[in-house]
Amino acid sequence: MEKLLVLLVLIAGCNSQAQDLSGKVLVFPKRSYSDYVTLKPNKTDGGLKAMTVCLRFISDDKNGQTLFSMATSGHHNTPLLYKYADRYEVHMRATSLLFYGLPNEMNKWHSYCFTWESITGLVQLWVDGVGSMKQMAHKSGSVEANPSIILGQDQDKVGGGFSSSESFVGNIKDVHVWDYVISDCEVQHYTGGSGFKYGNVIDWKTVNYTDHGDVVIEKTSQC
Repeated sequence: MEKLLVLLVLIAGCNSQAQDLSGKVLVFPKRSYSDYVTLKPNKTDGGLKAMTVCLRFISDDKNGQTLFSMATSGHHNTPLLYKYADRYEVHMRATSLLFYGLPNEMNKWHSYCFTWESITGLVQLWVDGVGSMKQMAHKSGSVEANPSIILGQDQDKVGGGFSSSESFVGNIKDVHVWDYVISDCEVQHYTGGSGFKYGNVIDWKTVNYTDHGDVVIEKTSQC
């Protein structure tokens, strides 16, 4: 009986399902080590030799916070996408890259994209259609198969090792991940909100997700 009660508590504490999240936002209402969302990738059996991550976010927190965390058995930053009030950071395995001068106003929705490819090691960020200078990380490397993908927390180990000081406070929506570098034109289409091909690793319309803690899934309102 005691085991059954524990199981029921665990089921009540999170909600795992696949559904169309278009027109919906994930609300992270507070700093916490227990508020996060896991996303199950569609296809990564052979690992990743290139990647694009796009999402939209809004926040009024000027402190450092995690936008997107991918971890594997080989390394917990593959990548970690992080932001401060004055810069964005990309942590790709042992390499940390800093990006300045990109749009980063508080209380405003931003369209954010990260690209990386193994053959050159080049990393680029795009925010609101503005591209950064390219930097280099994890050249000739790969990302192991079946990564753990989490929104709202920094994984210091696969699926855990969270710290409230690195958590995200705000809203996130329209998350897509591809196993290749999308073109500059595709980035602009994503920024504009239409005319882009949905992610083949994570697709916001069909994503299998699990929400934890006090994360709220809210429908966006149209005026």
